[in-house]
Amino acid sequence: MNNKNKARVNETSDSYVVQMAIPGVKVQHVTVEETNGEIEITAIRMNATGDDVDQTYQDVLYLKPSTADMTKATGTLNHGVLKLEVPKRTPPMLEVETETAVAPAPSAAEESSNQQFRVTFDLPGVPASQVRVKVFPEDHKLVVQGVRPRRSGDDKDIFFRRIFEIPQYDTVDMSLTRSFLLDGVFTLVMPSSADTMATDDDDQQDTTNNTRIIVVTTEEDNLPSVGNMSLNEGEKDWDHVVSDDVDVDKKPPAVEK
Repeated sequence: MNNKNKARVNETSDSYVVQMAIPGVKVQHVTVEETNGEIEITAIRMNATGDDVDQTYQDVLYLKPSTADMTKATGTLNHGVLKLEVPKRTPPMLEVETETAVAPAPSAAEESSNQQFRVTFDLPGVPASQVRVKVFPEDHKLVVQGVRPRRSGDDKDIFFRRIFEIPQYDTVDMSLTRSFLLDGVFTLVMPSSADTMATDDDDQQDTTNNTRIIVVTTEEDNLPSVGNMSLNEGEKDWDHVVSDDVDVDKKPPAVEK
């Protein structure tokens, strides 16, 4: 019987966290496979005798490979809850080089959907080499700063700095930001992430056999085995029991026989 439990994706400042309830499932019966950002989770719950399938939990979700580092994904199963952690690829700050060219015009679909982020303002007398553009994905902000070289009649160079909020931060791909400056007009464009996803899908059509297995472990996997513990007769292994109020040089009392 298939169960309708679904995976939930939460986003932190540095990772994506996927959680899915799979009660009654042993870790050896969990399979997590990732192919070009598509994560497929399959978990099988066996019956009490272990000779037949009681329930099957399945779900498929997608994380964009350009922002999620699947090579460092980890999985744990504790108390009937599967947890996957996938680090983000997005650096804390992106610096964009300004191009001396005309910015591409938005398509009709981009204008109607309002998913693309675009900023345009005048910068007369400023060369592209004097403009610095910084994108801060975690703060959803854009900073454009630079200097207008001194002209006749000016006492000194003129510095400028403008900060913009990115309201469409959840619908744009900040990693593909481009900026343009031509004839004193500055334009910055962040494409819609839907467009990027479509491009990724086109690229995936030519990709074969690119499946990655995400290994799932439990807390028990990290516990020391009995074979690694020194349990001499009449004594404890005091190397494993050390606290601030324990005299490690003092022998433990003998055990009465």
